[in-house]
Amino acid sequence: MMVILLEPIEYAAKSGKNIVVPKGFRSDGATIPKIFWWLLSPFEDYSKCCILHDYLCDKFHQGELKRSYCDKIFLEAMESAGIKKSTRITLYLAVRLYAKIKRYK
Repeated sequence: MMVILLEPIEYAAKSGKNIVVPKGFRSDGATIPKIFWWLLSPFEDYSKCCILHDYLCDKFHQGELKRSYCDKIFLEAMESAGIKKSTRITLYLAVRLYAKIKRYK
């Protein structure tokens, strides 16, 4: 399911950096294979964090950020949003594993 932002998403990172995902940004939200939906739904409270991560990953693919930074901010944003620890860790490990498989730095 594709999501198009109707308004920006803002996130203030612990580092002090303000990250703004612009209005009109397109994201597929949480990319969770259907086989795992019983464990983690792609339509949960962490959706904005997933959109933020997609935006940061676009910046990674443009050579502006390191993938590890994108994933770190994803984990940080989930904690800030109050996502339970087991969910945060599961999603973070999933994106890190994907990055390792793709050999992203």
